[in-house]
Amino acid sequence: MIPAALLVITLPLIGALPAILLRRWRSVELLVALLTCGIVLLVLSQPTDVPFNLLGMEIETNAPLNVLGRTLQVRATDRTTLLLLFMGASVLFACAWGVAQSWSYIPIGLGVLSLLSAALMVRPFVFAALAFEAAAAVSVLMIQAERTGDRSTLGATRYLTVTTLALPLFLGSGYVIRLATAISDPIEQAAAFNPAVNMLVMGFAFLLGALPLFTWIHSVAKHAPPLTTAFLITVANSAAMLLLLDFCQEFNWFAGNPTLIGALQLGGLLLILTGGLLAWAQNSFARVLACALMIDTGSMLMAAASNSPAGVGAIAFNILARALSLGLFGIGLSIVRQRAYDSDRFDDIRGLGFEHRWAAFALAAGGLSLVGLPGTIGFVARWISARAIGTFDVNGMAIMVLACVSLGVGMTHGMMRLFDASWREAAQRSRNAASPTTIEIITLLVMGAAVLFFGLFPNALATLAQLVANSYSFYK
Repeated sequence: MIPAALLVITLPLIGALPAILLRRWRSVELLVALLTCGIVLLVLSQPTDVPFNLLGMEIETNAPLNVLGRTLQVRATDRTTLLLLFMGASVLFACAWGVAQSWSYIPIGLGVLSLLSAALMVRPFVFAALAFEAAAAVSVLMIQAERTGDRSTLGATRYLTVTTLALPLFLGSGYVIRLATAISDPIEQAAAFNPAVNMLVMGFAFLLGALPLFTWIHSVAKHAPPLTTAFLITVANSAAMLLLLDFCQEFNWFAGNPTLIGALQLGGLLLILTGGLLAWAQNSFARVLACALMIDTGSMLMAAASNSPAGVGAIAFNILARALSLGLFGIGLSIVRQRAYDSDRFDDIRGLGFEHRWAAFALAAGGLSLVGLPGTIGFVARWISARAIGTFDVNGMAIMVLACVSLGVGMTHGMMRLFDASWREAAQRSRNAASPTTIEIITLLVMGAAVLFFGLFPNALATLAQLVANSYSFYK
């Protein structure tokens, strides 16, 4: 009997090898990645209590896998959360059909997906931090993506540094948890867990980029390829959020702890305020994107602070919305950077929208979905988050709405520069005016249709989000 955990970890690693060897044939490379994710999704979609046969192999979903004395297992909560991660990764891998990426995007992305899957399944939890650190180390290759020049390594350095700072906090919390567990007196034991709560709160703050004054989000959004930024936010950042929920599920002294709830609420509010205050005044799409990601992460933290099934459902739906909105926006931003000589500053892309309408369409549709425009999947995500936040913090909900308005101003500012008629002739003369390929156009149309379709008919994704919420019980 083969544990499903073994396939979840090894299949992406196996798929990474042909992805590297076939990197000259982009379509074949992408098909390998999508096939790999598809097989894992098929495995995870099977019932957890009954073994099943796949390609002649007997597989048991919740069978434990022991590696060096540590247990990896697809539990009920892990099954639904892993489905979210692999679905999001599949969407972003497919987006690479719309615009050329560096050699590292597919194979390293598969490797990161494997490591983050291990982080969600491993017990004891403290070893999840080691998996996140390993994932950050290989993610550096995606972020750097053969870039050179002054400060080009800032995004990769900041991301690795912040993740490394989280490692000793998780390891230290594991030591404190072991000591506290040995205490028999309930009152003394509760007090002994407090240092672990404080360390875990700070560790998750580093992983999630929830420190406005020292976050990796802005530097990565500015220096990494747009689809890499989308991948890290959708997969790595979301995995950290799901790991936080797993901690709440596993430890009753952690779930509902006043320190945790207060930190989630305060951290989420600070991220939303910071993103909202900065978004309207930014001078590049990358900086506006960073503000959007801060607002999005902040809203998920505040949804988690609600300590309710509505909050967990909002987090799950936001992960799916991230994949679609960021994927479409990332394609458009990548094309604009290629056509404007690696720049997305508003002053450098004036008038570019007239010659590259497909890229402008991707930026508009993806960007407005990030803002939360009605009719897009982003609006549904914002609405669900607002409802979860409004159950305990009406002022926080109002601040999130105002932050989205500021974000909309920033996006509109960029689109106005993109279609600045006074610069139309200069754009034609001075920039790379290569036409989009048929594959790029098809990918843009499919992604744009998905953003609009699930914005108008979100029931399928909402059902999956509800399944994720139902798999947790810490708030009951």
